Amino acid sequence: MPAEGIWFTNASAKRINEKWQCRAATLEINTSKQVIEEGEGSAQVGELRAVVLAAQIGAQAICVDCYAVWAGATQWVCEWGALNWEINRSPIWRTEDWQLLLEIARKTPFKMGLVKEHTNDNIAASNWNQPVDELARIREIKTASAVNSEWY
Repeated sequence: MPAEGIWFTNASAKRINEKWQCRAATLEINTSKQVIEEGEGSAQVGELRAVVLAAQIGAQAICVDCYAVWAGATQWVCEWGALNWEINRSPIWRTEDWQLLLEIARKTPFKMGLVKEHTNDNIAASNWNQPVDELARIREIKTASAVNSEWY
């Protein structure tokens, strides 16, 4: 498969003011096109959002380093749909995102791959996972009061 249409995804999360904030990132390896989204939720929520973003763009293959999202997208999503998006009368987490992902996949199928996270094993997939890890990292923003006044 040519490199065109292969997207890597990642996410990070941080607790800010009693709420989890996540940053989802997706990177197309052939063009370096990237999409970043921030919102509330865990790193898994962010990873799911990144997969949805890549699917919406028309990815032909999506590589994730989150087992729960990979397994959800490749093994569980159809069963969840058949169970009316509930397990033991509890709704599936992020039901709307899973429904959207399934809807997109039915219209435009894509492949999903699982990549080892944070490895330096010189395998191509691991090497492409590193830049998207960096895009997903939540960084602290310094306010004016935190800036060193001697710098001025």
